[in-house]
Amino acid sequence: MQLNSVQTREIHMVEMTMLEEHNYSAILGYLHAALVTDPDLVDIVDVHKHVLSTHPDLVENAIVGLLDLMVCPDMLAITIYFWNRPQSIELARRVKERWPSCHIVFGGNDVTNQQAVLFVEAPFTEVLVHGEGELRFRDVCRVLLLGEGSLAQIDGISFWQNGEVTTTADANRIVDLEELASPLLTEGVYGDDELSHTRLIIYETNRGCPYSCSFCFWGGATKSKVRQFSIERITAELERIVRIARDGSSLFVADANFGILGRDLEIAKLFVQLCLKYDKRVIFMTNWAKNSNSKVVEIASVLHEHELAGAITLSAQSFDEHTLKLANRSNIKKDRYGTLQREFRERGIPTYTDLIWGLPGEPLATHLSGVEQVLKSGGCPVVYPLLVLNNTEYANPTFAAAHEMVTAHMPCDISDPSLKAQVVVGRARVTFEEWRRGMQHAAATAVFAKSAMRCTLHYLSAISGVRIVDMVDAVMDEIDAGLGSCPDLTRVQQNHRDSLTHYEMLDMPLIDSILGADKSVLEELHYQTMMYLVLNDATVHRALLVECAEKLVARFGLVGTPGLGDMLGVRSLDVVGGTIWRSGSAKSALRGMFAVSSKALGLLIESGAVPDWPYDPEAPVISGQLTANADRVGYWNTAYAMSLLRGARRLLFDAKTSLFMGARREPERLAG
Repeated sequence: MQLNSVQTREIHMVEMTMLEEHNYSAILGYLHAALVTDPDLVDIVDVHKHVLSTHPDLVENAIVGLLDLMVCPDMLAITIYFWNRPQSIELARRVKERWPSCHIVFGGNDVTNQQAVLFVEAPFTEVLVHGEGELRFRDVCRVLLLGEGSLAQIDGISFWQNGEVTTTADANRIVDLEELASPLLTEGVYGDDELSHTRLIIYETNRGCPYSCSFCFWGGATKSKVRQFSIERITAELERIVRIARDGSSLFVADANFGILGRDLEIAKLFVQLCLKYDKRVIFMTNWAKNSNSKVVEIASVLHEHELAGAITLSAQSFDEHTLKLANRSNIKKDRYGTLQREFRERGIPTYTDLIWGLPGEPLATHLSGVEQVLKSGGCPVVYPLLVLNNTEYANPTFAAAHEMVTAHMPCDISDPSLKAQVVVGRARVTFEEWRRGMQHAAATAVFAKSAMRCTLHYLSAISGVRIVDMVDAVMDEIDAGLGSCPDLTRVQQNHRDSLTHYEMLDMPLIDSILGADKSVLEELHYQTMMYLVLNDATVHRALLVECAEKLVARFGLVGTPGLGDMLGVRSLDVVGGTIWRSGSAKSALRGMFAVSSKALGLLIESGAVPDWPYDPEAPVISGQLTANADRVGYWNTAYAMSLLRGARRLLFDAKTSLFMGARREPERLAG
């Protein structure tokens, strides 16, 4: 708001984000609400909030556009994380260069306790706000804009004083979250139009994390205390969100462990009721409780019953006891994993399992054993590289030296050169070559074990005892040697390896020549390109299935293995999966036929490779037809590939099924 009778101060708040169509920032909203609910500031602040893209092709225009909007800024406040740090500092530099009297204030996770580095990197910055910033930022504004008191009286900040950096005492956490004005309920902070024109609304019902994992600052930052917003406030905020949000958008509940509190089920039910009330489909996303329990299963069931949630996260990170102990995760019960997977599978709820590659104490063989455990349970492993984040135990030089950690400042996703972080690329017992192989293995597992050869690999493993991850490894070797069925795979896999070695070697012309220049998701591009090469052409897919299966049988000496004669039927299921993939680019839904022995189908159902179809185990052959769901048409190419990677979609599950022979009721229509 701007009142002509009062001299106002022009304040610009900025969050730079990787998200697309993101016009709502909860962080900036909290800061704005803190200012306009202060009776001394409300009449003098003219607040402008900006959510800018960090996309390499868009960031320069975003910065120039913001500079053109500014008239005579009194303050620029930016929230900084590792993914937007360079762009944010460059924006601040240009603002200070054009308006030398403008106060520059930084906050965010990548600022806390980083004053020694940041004031060197960005000496034009005036104040750093550490930790929770809403109330401290308000106090900083009172000093800088009203001239009340001094910065030295504010706990939890760093600032320039007489040419030197001064850091005040640590500030206490906000015990009563009701002290924070709501960005959704405070008048004038966010209008309906801004909320309705954002794809993802980030929201929180509590703050804090009871765990202190060595690779994460969340628990350490909050001293293991979980503080809750009132259920009355949550009810009012969710009511506004669902009422205004556009149909098909998403709500991300940014709690550290949703499902850890008894009331979380109540919140989920409230959300469902509101979606029904306003006839909206808003997808519910969150960080699920690390110690997942039956309560999480119940919450997920409530959401999935109304198609309001995607895949549920199971945060394992590792299954190795020694590695988990070093990561300070020994208090998280990993023995519940198998039970939870069964419960989710019985209810038809997809899951994905987070794993981190590069954790101290875990060699490649042990990491791959964890990947195998997820695959064998019917789960979807999603592997991330280990990043050394500020303020974590892993960032401690003593810890890093003890575990011989080698890091590289490189893109944590080599598809995006701007997304740089300190990536662990070697440690004691892990060479750089092994680290690189592990990252390549993650992509190959997603392409073959989770999608293109899912049934083939699961079945071969079931009848032979050979691990799925070992067969994936063999497929990678065959690709390196050159596959007659898909020669371009070799070029893409080679470039993936080269790019992990030197990220500047990313061959975008190669990727563009396959995916096209107009890609909907600029992430994991080598994985996406491999998926496209394997699945986009039915002839290529069939030939690759035959060629790889023959090479695996020879490689592992499986000739004569009982059940090998059923491979033709097993392959028919993978072929149908490719048909489901291709239906997204077709003008109408495609159908695929399969025929497989009842014994082979039983093994595949048991492994989680296919849905739990009700079939007659006495019938010699089970045949059927799969048809892509109607909502698959148009949901295509890279967006669909990424949903498969993250477990939100599964080819054979993402279809309607008719069983013709051996079904208990013929023909039977089943929702996949």
